Amino acid sequence: MARLRLAGFVAILAITASAVVACSDAVQPTATPPSFDPTPALSPDRGASGQQFQISNILVTAGDPVNGESLFVTQACSGCHRTDAETLTGPGMSGIAERAGERNPPLSADEYMAESILDPGAFVVEGFDPLMPSIVGLTDQDVADLIAYLKTLP
Repeated sequence: MARLRLAGFVAILAITASAVVACSDAVQPTATPPSFDPTPALSPDRGASGQQFQISNILVTAGDPVNGESLFVTQACSGCHRTDAETLTGPGMSGIAERAGERNPPLSADEYMAESILDPGAFVVEGFDPLMPSIVGLTDQDVADLIAYLKTLP
């Protein structure tokens, strides 16, 4: 009986270990906030710590990139988008802050990213199908945090 329990424990341990290995490529939140410089398209009062700014019709406090990184994982963004330039189901997020301002004029980079999160079908990048679901339950601050995190990606 003890051998049977031990065998069951070993099997559970093996399954857990394989799950950890399989998920090792997932983005893990960092303990310290990554440093980043706002894109040149931002005015000096947009994105400064503690300041409020407008994203389309959303008025929020400047985003927290650490919380944004956590949201990127917990909201399953990393299931379709990598944080480098590689393509999964959706485009890689590396350099998105620079590309976003050119994607759907006259939207700013922040407005484009907010629109892509809240209404992903509004503008679909050429070469991709409109598969991204609308993310339900995000607060305006969550959107700002996600944008702040995306802006840290090289």
